[in-house]
Amino acid sequence: MAGIIALIAGWLYISPMRPNSAAENFSSYTKYLKFTSGNAEDILVYTERAGDQAEDGIYVTVQNTSGFFWCGTLELHDAAGNTVYAERFVNLAPEDIAVRKITGPAEVSGYRVRKNKFYRFTYEKPAFSAYISYDRDPGQDYVWGNLLLDKEALNTETLKEYAKYHYVFKILEGKKPEDIYCYDEKETKYREENGIRYPERDSAVFVIVFDNDGRTIRIVDPRANMEVLEEFTMK
Repeated sequence: MAGIIALIAGWLYISPMRPNSAAENFSSYTKYLKFTSGNAEDILVYTERAGDQAEDGIYVTVQNTSGFFWCGTLELHDAAGNTVYAERFVNLAPEDIAVRKITGPAEVSGYRVRKNKFYRFTYEKPAFSAYISYDRDPGQDYVWGNLLLDKEALNTETLKEYAKYHYVFKILEGKKPEDIYCYDEKETKYREENGIRYPERDSAVFVIVFDNDGRTIRIVDPRANMEVLEEFTMK
């Protein structure tokens, strides 16, 4: 009996954790998270004052440089070593950054991450290389991705492959996938804001549109009144 209990406990320990914001179909994709060894030192934490006054609070930035999905508890300490803030993170994605603004502690002198678990994402990665960045329209509160590709990879078949990969990745993060505007990297037009270049959406060749409620993905042609070129449904 003790052996069975130990096996169950071990299985529960390594099983993927479920984010509070996870979609209903989250469990359909947990098979793509494989428990692995990781280094807590790859979870970087930065703090800075949010203003000149103590009551303005503190910005806390958590950066996952491990290359794996990370679950763990962040503790912030004061000069005496007391915990002044703690938060549990579930499935902070590889290379992702989480920013929090907290009030209460006037100073933070150190931190610790504990109860760490790392998971390798094993869904087959698209064969082509791609660079994705994110943009936002503050007026409409609309966030989208910009995907720059070589012209040879810019077709509905490769975009379908990428859309599936992106969808599963986002579901495991506990986030909704954003629409993705896809560009020929050599023909993209840009706008500049504060020294940063952003692709102009009207130069996109395709758009990947995610219907999160219906789990439907469409690849559309923005130059032909968003004509649907490909449509498929995920689990």
